[in-house]
Amino acid sequence: VKIFIEESENYEFVEGESSEREVCVPARSSVTESVRVNLIKLGQINVTAEATSVPSLSSGSCGSGSFVSKSDRLIKPLLVEAEGYLRERVFTEYICSEDIEDTTSPVATWSISVPEDAVEDSGRAWITAVGDLLGPTIENLGELVRMPYGCGEQNMINFAPIIYILQYLESSGQNTPELKEKLTGFLNEGYQRQLKFKRSDGSYSTFGESDEDGSTWLTAFVVKSFTQALPYTFIDEESLQESRDWLLDLQGGFSGSEGSKGLLAAYVLASLLEGGSLSNETEGSNRQSTVTQMALQCIATDNSTHPYSLALKSYSLALAKAPNTKAVIDQLLDLSVSNSSMLRWNLPDRQGQSTPLHVETAAYALLSILTFDYEQYQEEAKKIDTVVALQALSVFEGKQPEGDLNMNVVVSASDFSTAFTITEINKFLQQREDLPSLPAEVFISASGIGCALVQGLLRYNVLTDSMSDVFSLNVTVSQVFDPQCNGRARSIDICTSYQLPDERSNMAIIEIKLVTGYVPNEDNLKTIVGDSEGVFKRYEVDGKLVTLYLEEITAEKICINFKADQIIPIDSAKPGSVSVYDFYQPEYIVTSISVLGHNVMLSLQYLI
Repeated sequence: VKIFIEESENYEFVEGESSEREVCVPARSSVTESVRVNLIKLGQINVTAEATSVPSLSSGSCGSGSFVSKSDRLIKPLLVEAEGYLRERVFTEYICSEDIEDTTSPVATWSISVPEDAVEDSGRAWITAVGDLLGPTIENLGELVRMPYGCGEQNMINFAPIIYILQYLESSGQNTPELKEKLTGFLNEGYQRQLKFKRSDGSYSTFGESDEDGSTWLTAFVVKSFTQALPYTFIDEESLQESRDWLLDLQGGFSGSEGSKGLLAAYVLASLLEGGSLSNETEGSNRQSTVTQMALQCIATDNSTHPYSLALKSYSLALAKAPNTKAVIDQLLDLSVSNSSMLRWNLPDRQGQSTPLHVETAAYALLSILTFDYEQYQEEAKKIDTVVALQALSVFEGKQPEGDLNMNVVVSASDFSTAFTITEINKFLQQREDLPSLPAEVFISASGIGCALVQGLLRYNVLTDSMSDVFSLNVTVSQVFDPQCNGRARSIDICTSYQLPDERSNMAIIEIKLVTGYVPNEDNLKTIVGDSEGVFKRYEVDGKLVTLYLEEITAEKICINFKADQIIPIDSAKPGSVSVYDFYQPEYIVTSISVLGHNVMLSLQYLI
């Protein structure tokens, strides 16, 4: 068999390697050949290999002498990632024609540049334009909507967005039978998986019966989401009622400070009202009124002026049609930071950071305005920064007046210029153009009728990560001296502890990104979970990524050890990493770089 590896600008053959070779493949057997190449470009690249049977080999005879002409061609994609940590920066401008004063002047100017400490050649940037705020979501359904998995929280975080997408697609008349079938299939899979985390008392928790108690927050989230999912997939209403009853029986019994109890009551009340659960109570409207009034009294105990607390409270009050809703919304807006196109909140305990809590605060603020009186606050609503708050975006977009859309958006830089035409026909299509070079001073101008969302996205890698002092972390990697491993296995020791004065974290994650070519020994991981007396709840393996879930990390040091086995030799492989972070506050993260080995060895197998 003659083997040929197609040349490419994305890789080069290591000195001494040839793109062609010949092998003798015996009948009903296979032969593996390895070809070493240097990968020289980032991103998804294709390696093309061809195999052709030949009557004889230049090196001598092979086989019985009979010859059958056969050939095959294989294209194998490889993902080449930059070393270090991925960083992303998003530039956003929501442009509406009524806000454009001069069509000849830029409505926005962005300075897009890669930081000096970025990994060489890792910077890349592009511009997108779309005529609907949910356009990027609909365009990237494959990335947003994943088959739900993981612990109770992760499963619901994947489950809930599918509902909002279905609601929006139906209200906008875009749902197709094929898409609806696909999405409702995801819902059914997620529903069945979530039932594994239900406890005998009707509540839900992170890991179900293996946890000591049910989670009030998660149960409220489940009740809201399952109620909203009823029109789209089968939900056992008797089981759902058990969870509602568990929540209602807790009323007046929340633990924690007065403020934290009030905030939890606001979330639970919002979840019950949002899902319509209170109106479904079989004991009648008197119980509904009593539950709502008692919850509002509990919410009133929270005197916090933190923007997140005010945003969540204002949304709950708006849903309950409480008389003091406007006062709380106005108090929240007084704390906002505004410019001509954006409204956001600086959180006192997150100075200089952009975190999920910022997005959640903005999303609740927008939902409050939309629920209470959109007409009164529509200018503020248009400015709120809610890029990834899917529920808020779907409600906001549904409030926008229908009409002819015909926008022309021009994006230009020193060596680049492009125009996006956005109409009713293509408003959900996310148009994209890559920036040819960085740094770039980007100018955006627009004309026409309607609104458009224009975004610039910059991605790059850095070698060192900004570290939190919340966790300590020590990682040791050593060679395993085992004859069966041929010196190709590594032992990984990881020790961590919690450093803050409260002495214990929320649910925590240890994430190990192994060096390319290595896989974890899953028997070791099973032992870690089985022998941890409930500290380690579960593990997941996705390629070279290992994820360990911990109920919590305390001030007492906890250590684990497992082996990683090399399955593909990689010369000069880039380091792997170990990260520890708080599941609910992922900005609390500490990472350690671990070294186990640019050459990549391609293994080609031929079977006859």
